[in-house]
Amino acid sequence: MAEAQPDVIVLAWAATEDKSDPRKTYEVAAWRDVPAVRTKRVYVVRDELLNTPGPPLVEGARELYRILQGRVLHERAMRKAGPPACAGRPRRAGA
Repeated sequence: MAEAQPDVIVLAWAATEDKSDPRKTYEVAAWRDVPAVRTKRVYVVRDELLNTPGPPLVEGARELYRILQGRVLHERAMRKAGPPACAGRPRRAGA
């Protein structure tokens, strides 16, 4: 996970077992520098929405779209806001 550096993590859980808990993802020391963990973009989707053929799979695709669309909207807002105020302009050597 740390090597892949994902911007978003989607956890799936089977209804017969305990629900996945994104907080556990945030507690893994090796993943602290993973963008999805740093920005708290870890989501849980019911397993049947990702692995059941038919209408549930369509709903799973919609759920993934909502998650990923939120990421796109967040990135657009960040670009529109521009660099942080403290970033300043680069200076020439000797200036």
